[in-house]
Amino acid sequence: MKGFKSIIIGIVAISVPLNGAWRINTIAGGGGDGIDVGQGRNDGANRVYVVSGNSIREYSYTGGNWGFAALPSGGADFGCGDVVVGKGRNDGIYRVYAGGAYGGIVEFTYTGGSWNPSVVSSRGYIESLLIGDGRNDGQMQVYVQVYANGGVHECRWTGTGWSELTIMGSDATRYPAIGPGRNDGINRLYIPQSFSTLLEYTWNGSSYTGGTIPISFGEIGMVCVGRGRGDGTNRVYVTQVGNFKELTYTGSWASSNGGNGSVFSICVGKLQADGKDRVYSRNTSDNVYECAWSGSSWNTDNIDAITRASIAIGEGRNDDTMRMYVAAGTNSSDPLYEITNTNPYVIDTTGVEEDRGQKAKIRNLSYPIY
Repeated sequence: MKGFKSIIIGIVAISVPLNGAWRINTIAGGGGDGIDVGQGRNDGANRVYVVSGNSIREYSYTGGNWGFAALPSGGADFGCGDVVVGKGRNDGIYRVYAGGAYGGIVEFTYTGGSWNPSVVSSRGYIESLLIGDGRNDGQMQVYVQVYANGGVHECRWTGTGWSELTIMGSDATRYPAIGPGRNDGINRLYIPQSFSTLLEYTWNGSSYTGGTIPISFGEIGMVCVGRGRGDGTNRVYVTQVGNFKELTYTGSWASSNGGNGSVFSICVGKLQADGKDRVYSRNTSDNVYECAWSGSSWNTDNIDAITRASIAIGEGRNDDTMRMYVAAGTNSSDPLYEITNTNPYVIDTTGVEEDRGQKAKIRNLSYPIY
């Protein structure tokens, strides 16, 4: 397919103090439903990617300013969809993957100064995308969750094309996660079902087998896996009406409550200098919170009130500093924010790759997607 050139526009970020512990930069108009931070051009530089309106926007930080580039559509409408950056073909090359209302899942490869889009899957009404090693074979797959009973599917690059496997077909699902939720080094898929049940799927060598985690929930919106207590132990975090639930596996599943208010969205990441993972959530009042485990309870810090926030945590400025990037609203005129702790987490570049933490994303869950 013919490549497309990007158009770059210089953007000046405006810095505003928040509650004393956080500073916010307004990067540009670029609100949206999906957001990610990664090396989309495969040149060693991280950039911020946002589903804005029905297009994909790329923000690059160079020379003290943010630049904006519009990716081609590839024949798709990305409205209300998602975007993720990763090595989906397992060939060492980072690419951008996006999907939305129609036109399928599109893979963008940056070569020769232009973006080359190609179709991964023809499925429409894409609500969320993941890239992960769900089979525990060292190979990345692209996982897609389809809105309105469309199920969860795995897209796998064969070397010549994409094969597609349905993991869960028709039950109502929303915003799954991949990770070692049992803290045993084995990645599993965690999929909300019918908004009240959480399923756990494991690859057995030939198929994904699933079972219900025997915990009762309110209305589930999102699930993530991470070391939310900062103690090195992976747990599963689930949003619901009233708070979030933390699930710990020690031979059987146990749950405890955390958070502040009815929680829509949740992720785990590192933003403070101590390098500890914390839980970041957004509640029904559009407040973005940091939740830190004290050793006996959850301490909650209200970072800011941001309407309809989709969030990614990453190294967006390529300065080894982890920040939070927030796409507010759904229109291209809505703001894109960068939030930095006053004592931020700086990656130890001499350490192991794990120091960078797990990829952390929060999707906007305020309203029906379509």
